[in-house]
Amino acid sequence: MSSVSAAIAHALKPIAPQIFGLMGNGNAHFLDAAVRAGFDYTAVRHESATVSAADAYFRISNRLAIASTTYGAGYSNAVTALAEAAAARTPLLLVTGDAPTTGLRAWDIDQAAIDAGVRAVRYVVNRHTPGATALKAAAHALREQIPVVLAIPYDLAPVSSLEGELPDFASLRSTPPAPELNVSQISAITEILAGAQRPHILYGRGAIEAAAEITELAKCLGATTSGTLLARDLLDYPYDLGITGGFSTERNAQIIAQSDAVLVLGAGLNQFTMRFGELINAQAKVVQIDLAATATNSRVDYFATGDIRAAIRGLLDCYDGQKSAWASSVDLSLVRARPLGDELAADGLLDPRRVA
Repeated sequence: MSSVSAAIAHALKPIAPQIFGLMGNGNAHFLDAAVRAGFDYTAVRHESATVSAADAYFRISNRLAIASTTYGAGYSNAVTALAEAAAARTPLLLVTGDAPTTGLRAWDIDQAAIDAGVRAVRYVVNRHTPGATALKAAAHALREQIPVVLAIPYDLAPVSSLEGELPDFASLRSTPPAPELNVSQISAITEILAGAQRPHILYGRGAIEAAAEITELAKCLGATTSGTLLARDLLDYPYDLGITGGFSTERNAQIIAQSDAVLVLGAGLNQFTMRFGELINAQAKVVQIDLAATATNSRVDYFATGDIRAAIRGLLDCYDGQKSAWASSVDLSLVRARPLGDELAADGLLDPRRVA
């Protein structure tokens, strides 16, 4: 019979085989079981790096990763990174040690209260369903696109698991299919795009799976494109301006400010992406297609909830307007100018200007 920690590792291995961790006695049994199970384990030097690394791993690969810390001060060291992941809605799983089932000890902290304070969902392992609880936590993270904490009470980590059969992960993760735009919505958006002389497509993390469709639509419209930081380098398109928002170049922002119609796909339009209201000129029409229930910025003129790939296919089928000459007329030389700084500084180390 396997231990509670081994049951957790066994359940999570097919779902999230990458762990970033710092071992303490609260998570030692779990990490030992995980390494024995064949996880790809990366040890880090500070607990905050466990969550930051798992966050970065998802942003780059679009795959769930595990962060792991011990309880108490080990856990609290990771809270700032956990709060950032929650604010950014990054799916990850933080497997952490916790106080024993008998209650808080002198050196424990109320981790449940902290989880709630940073808006991270919390699952607590028990002896009867450790693997199932772990799967539910991972499914929640992916389904809702948020970080989830999986807490292992200290006294349960090494004891034998009493679990039977595991639930089907696909059924735990499943969500109703995203709605597709209706004929009226497709027609309204097509009309706005057809009337544009300087169209621009702004895509975000929610559109990562639709790169090919976005490229095809941009070519059809003759539009320039750009992405948020979390969707950088998504398109192989000659008229893509790169990152939009606080990390963009001034030339990037100047080009977008000339657009008379902006189609926003899977991007939240927060204050940084919008350059505090200065990204889009007052006369431009802004259309947003997203899985959110309502527009994510007051600047949006037309909003539709729907699956982005399906929406783009609908627009391509419906669009019979003339291709704009806008994208091909834009001077992109300054947009693609050599970045500031050198690969290496004079001392042979990385140039911080280039890194930033």
